[in-house]
Amino acid sequence: MRKILGFLCVICIALSLVGCSALDGNIDTLLSPPAPSGELRNVWQVLQKSAGADITLKYPSSGEYRSAIIEKDLNSDGTNEAVAFYSTTLDNVTTMHISFIAKNGDEWLSGGDASLVATGVEKVEFADINGDGIDEIVVSWNVYSTVEKSVGVYSADGSGLTTRILESQTAFICKDFDFDSNPDILIINRDTKKAVSTAKLLDLTSDGVKEIGSCALDAAVTEYLEPVTFALGNKTAVYIDGIKGTGMITEMLVIENGAISNLSFSGNKNTAFDTF
Repeated sequence: MRKILGFLCVICIALSLVGCSALDGNIDTLLSPPAPSGELRNVWQVLQKSAGADITLKYPSSGEYRSAIIEKDLNSDGTNEAVAFYSTTLDNVTTMHISFIAKNGDEWLSGGDASLVATGVEKVEFADINGDGIDEIVVSWNVYSTVEKSVGVYSADGSGLTTRILESQTAFICKDFDFDSNPDILIINRDTKKAVSTAKLLDLTSDGVKEIGSCALDAAVTEYLEPVTFALGNKTAVYIDGIKGTGMITEMLVIENGAISNLSFSGNKNTAFDTF
């Protein structure tokens, strides 16, 4: 008993001498997510077989779906498909991957992969944007930080996984803005290099990506909060709160008949003062 107590004392003294610095920045290396179990274990084995064993599962940091492997019935046939997110690293460059895995009878099979240079997954949504009865996969990627992001829209079917949209964004909303019964993608983007901010509404059709409309936002805004939308009869209004200087502004967009208007601008200047 004395030997055990003595050993514990030595460990405590050693830790007190090292302090917290020995653990700083290394918490992620000490924590590892549990291995997938049940049906997801079979999906994980297929993923490792197709992508290799040296991969790291990546978990969305916000939104409804927080798993690195998401089961979802994309085509409403009563059978779940799987979407997996993982990363690989080569020469200190991290590449994010989205993988589609479908079920054929009782067997899971790899159905395609798409990738981009990024650091993480922020949010995942599912929506039938092109109206073909199959949900698209909408992913917000953290590219270099939580500020520089992109949104990707992917279609998964028998031919594999296809990238339909990949755009830089600061925030986005997937919603039926033009009341055609199919969701659209509203992209709000602050381009720090060009010092401009824009809002752009995109639709996805059988012919490809269609820009419904766009407008300028206040270029002096340095950060955006989550936009809020609501219906105004046959119009859609979007409130966008942003940090500007030492205060905040609210920009109000109205979407109607394929056009976006920013009602917050004062006169002919592309700046919002009245809602400061």
